[in-house]
Amino acid sequence: MTVTDAQLRLARGIARRFARARANLYLADDLRREAELMLVRALRTYDPGRGVPADYWIARRVRGACLDLVRRERSRERRGRAAAPGRREAFVPVWDATEDYLGLLWPDERALVRLLLAGYTQREAARALGISKDTFARRLDAVRRGLGPALGAGPA
Repeated sequence: MTVTDAQLRLARGIARRFARARANLYLADDLRREAELMLVRALRTYDPGRGVPADYWIARRVRGACLDLVRRERSRERRGRAAAPGRREAFVPVWDATEDYLGLLWPDERALVRLLLAGYTQREAARALGISKDTFARRLDAVRRGLGPALGAGPA
């Protein structure tokens, strides 16, 4: 079977939703690659004789691969986090343009993004900022809406 544009859009859409839902901007490319790879693997193992629609089979396999990647990354972060005392004070930019984009945000929004980029979960970042998880989620949505046009993605 060959990959169609619709199947490729399906796989990339799933990867994009995983990246947005987990606020893992640095993981987006890895998720997209993993989704595309799993798309090819899913097409190789697809058996139309089982009565399962191809898009359903692809979506299940791609979601599973994306979830596995996110879990592996979380595990890696936790292992690194436990081995690095004082990491809460450190901030390492994920890409060179980070500071340019952060300059577009309010100071409290910059603090929120820096904590996420430093590997904090949303719950940990909310606790570090002294706000509730729901308030954190609302502010994160505002950041996404604000940065969308600057990144060329349009409003989130």
